[in-house]
Amino acid sequence: MLKLYSALLLLLSSCATKISYIGSKGTPVTTTDVYVSEQSIHKPYEVIGRGFVKQGRFNRRYEEVMQRKSLKKAKEVGADAVLFLDFAVLHPPRTITSITRTDSILNSRLSTNQITLGPTTTYGFTILFLKYKSVK
Repeated sequence: MLKLYSALLLLLSSCATKISYIGSKGTPVTTTDVYVSEQSIHKPYEVIGRGFVKQGRFNRRYEEVMQRKSLKKAKEVGADAVLFLDFAVLHPPRTITSITRTDSILNSRLSTNQITLGPTTTYGFTILFLKYKSVK
């Protein structure tokens, strides 16, 4: 029974949204500001790290979970703010062609099939962890 619960827990945890962090770490903080545009930040700042999102398979509240986990990570690494920037990349249409040839003694057939895929769009987020510069 314990093996079954362990396997189930492993399966569910592998489907969860994860935030990976690259950057510097400082003293943990208790509060972190949230921004969704650079124009709304009125204090001088520097970027101390970047977050990368691995979206969970069955996560319906992806954005909420991403924000919550990013804020937790920001507090751990000492970031004063988190800046979420969304992006969309348009991929041009692609055509896939398949050719099937059937040979026989009396009859030779050649058939060609074409499938066009797209255009498709990929959506995502860039997560920047910010540290406010001290004003002298």
